[in-house]
Amino acid sequence: SLFVRKGAVVLREANRDGSEEVYKSSENNPQLDLPMVVLINGGSASSAEIFAGALQDYGRATLIGVPTAGTGTVLSTYQLEDKSAVLLGTSQWLTPDGRYLRRAGVEPDLLVSLPPQVRGVTPTAAKQLTDEQILATPDAQLARALALLGVTSPQNSAPPRFGAR
Repeated sequence: SLFVRKGAVVLREANRDGSEEVYKSSENNPQLDLPMVVLINGGSASSAEIFAGALQDYGRATLIGVPTAGTGTVLSTYQLEDKSAVLLGTSQWLTPDGRYLRRAGVEPDLLVSLPPQVRGVTPTAAKQLTDEQILATPDAQLARALALLGVTSPQNSAPPRFGAR
């Protein structure tokens, strides 16, 4: 609700007949109506895909990276008599525009791969880096996101500290 105006945020295809349950945003005026970039990759799954897909459907953020995992399955837990449990996929998630996440994932708006020898900068790692180190990162996805947002030096970055967000 903080990122998109009132409307569908995610759909859940709940039955074999294809009926859908709609989960909606409750905001008319999102608090965070700022330029946004979301980094995605093959490790982005489940709720990360739902979030990225909703922002993409609403044109609310630019997605940078490589396609997501394509999970999109709602797992339900069924307890067995012996106290063990079975997880079964019982329904699947769709974006607000009705795009299936399962097997398809979310395609980025800007396809940017990381070179094989480069690891992406995580939020935890960013906290240990200076602004200058973050701007000089070999993480091509992060560098492209910062450039898209117009951050080219610590002086013109909106927040005083990247890792403090």
